[in-house]
Amino acid sequence: MQNYRTPSHAWGHGSFITLLTDITSMQPAAIKRVCVWLDISYKTMQRYISGEANAPRSVCFALYHESSYGRELGFTEAYNDRQVMSREINDLRAEVRSLTASLKDAQANKNGSTYGAANDSNYGVKPLTRKPHAFTSFKRRTVRRFHN
Repeated sequence: MQNYRTPSHAWGHGSFITLLTDITSMQPAAIKRVCVWLDISYKTMQRYISGEANAPRSVCFALYHESSYGRELGFTEAYNDRQVMSREINDLRAEVRSLTASLKDAQANKNGSTYGAANDSNYGVKPLTRKPHAFTSFKRRTVRRFHN
């Protein structure tokens, strides 16, 4: 999984309250579940909410990545990564097509193409067509004959 950057504005009392409200809607049962998840006591969470104590960055950042804001950031980065990978794949496919075409040109030149260099060893020589082995052609004829 990718490491997503946490924005600097995701820390502080105002951001903490916004993120906690986004996740729990400030319902006590939901806040208690978040306390268990963060491994802090409910009394400590009440101090963070009231402003008596500042919530640590780790708590704010954990809440940020669980909130709708953090999920949107994750989806956005995943979408952007997909776009980049799609472009790279298309570039690689284009390169494969060009290499395949140049390979076909090289093979055509090797097989006696007339546009090759005059000092090529096979310039102007047409390739020999390969005839099937005698036994293979006999076998094919006999199979056809018995099935008709």
